Amino acid sequence: MDDDSAPRVKNIVINALLESFYDILDRDGRNSILRAAGTPELMDAQLDPREYTDYEVFNKIIDAMNLLLQFSEFIAYEIGRKFAIYSDPSGNGIRAIIQNLQEWIQTGWTIEVIREDPESQEMVIKVENCPFCGTCKEAGSCGAVTCDFLRGIFSMSLEKTSRQAVACLEHDHVFTLMMDKGGETNNG
Repeated sequence: MDDDSAPRVKNIVINALLESFYDILDRDGRNSILRAAGTPELMDAQLDPREYTDYEVFNKIIDAMNLLLQFSEFIAYEIGRKFAIYSDPSGNGIRAIIQNLQEWIQTGWTIEVIREDPESQEMVIKVENCPFCGTCKEAGSCGAVTCDFLRGIFSMSLEKTSRQAVACLEHDHVFTLMMDKGGETNNG
């Protein structure tokens, strides 16, 4: 890539997306998304996780996910949970995945923890200039699918370190995570 300031995405993100699609949607579902994205060459690919891919490839995959899963919020949420596992297999936690996502998806977006209350076990995260919204935001509406995908990433990332079930609500790119004080989880 000639211009270092051009938006780009680290291949670890693409690989984690492809594995997540496969786990939740099986081979046919993953391949349907890749065909809809116009990227069939990725069907059996394992990209070098240290390298970068042009943002347009990532954007096409996310737009295809939005299109094909537009009425499947639960499936998008589960794909996000799997993505959190594949993109952070060591379970370094939510702050690490926030930092990594901003480094790996270089589009000028920000993810910020705007409030954390250990007593109520609640965390609020704000996302600005979300690259997962892609063209659906340009069309005038943010895709609930991508917000559910992010809810899945954030809730699984927090569950992996807290060992508690986590509920995550989203409104206007502000995500509120609440730990279940009584519920333990086996995630991580």
